[in-house]
Amino acid sequence: MNMRREERVPARIVTLVNYIGDDGDVLVQRASTVDVSDQGGCLEGLRVTPEVGSIVGVQTGQTRARFRVVWVGELGSSRYGQVGIERLDSASQSCPILYIDDDPAGAERRTSSLTALGYHVTRAANAVEAFQHMQSATFSLIIAAYPLRDIDTSELLVAIRRSGAKSKLILLSSYGRIPDSVAELVDAPSLRSDPLALLVSTIERVLEDKKHIKFPTRSHRRYAVRVPVAIEVLRAGERTMFYGTSTDLCERGIGAEMRAALVPGEMTKVYFSLPNSPAELEAHALVRHRAETAMYGFEFISIHAKTVQTIKAFCSVLPAISAAKAAHQ
Repeated sequence: MNMRREERVPARIVTLVNYIGDDGDVLVQRASTVDVSDQGGCLEGLRVTPEVGSIVGVQTGQTRARFRVVWVGELGSSRYGQVGIERLDSASQSCPILYIDDDPAGAERRTSSLTALGYHVTRAANAVEAFQHMQSATFSLIIAAYPLRDIDTSELLVAIRRSGAKSKLILLSSYGRIPDSVAELVDAPSLRSDPLALLVSTIERVLEDKKHIKFPTRSHRRYAVRVPVAIEVLRAGERTMFYGTSTDLCERGIGAEMRAALVPGEMTKVYFSLPNSPAELEAHALVRHRAETAMYGFEFISIHAKTVQTIKAFCSVLPAISAAKAAHQ
């Protein structure tokens, strides 16, 4: 402790301290500061002391921040019963987190625990809610459960990466082994069965890492196709339908012309029919771009394998749109 450079000021401030106990639950204790500095402080009065390296949420009045325990007073020393804490990187203090999970009980438990520790968490029960939140807010970290019932998690991760979001990604998996194709899309994996303390450690490690994954750009040959298209959008719990005509199609997406007020990054459901299919086709899609006032590009992020084969079969007899022409669409 002799290497501390910042000035410590003696101060008695009553605080609430939240941290993860041995049983995995968040404990709330009252404590008071002995001294404080810009970088941390010393606490005393805790009935149960957290371990060195633990992440704790400290609340004073309406102000809450996260700290790491850097030392615990040893038995017999003058500082026995005291705990030294260091403020985490200020840039990560207000990092908002989007947590996507369709397991209500587990999601509620993790959300309340992370909130108690000082994280700002927004929950989404499915991919549609997730993209609605992403349209109105920027998230430094996204935690996505694996698997999800409404969409293949890998497709969701691809959509997030391609949307241009700079969010870090953590995969919260129900399985011990994660496919390489999924693991390469995230910054770190975590298991549902892991203790909460391990998830918190993973979150802090990812937030402190300044590197971002660069998602590779993938292109597909596009084909001029003119068929009726219906777009379903869920906003504020209300489903709205828009209608138009497709301009081009491939196995990864569809272009359409329609009078609609859609926003790039918005999650939609696309319905369309092809001559070689007796049934209407559908897919979850992300609004990738908007050109002029009525031209939209939709990227499929969840589509049945049979639908992909139907699209491939239909487009196989059509000439592909030239790269120059596609660039202007």
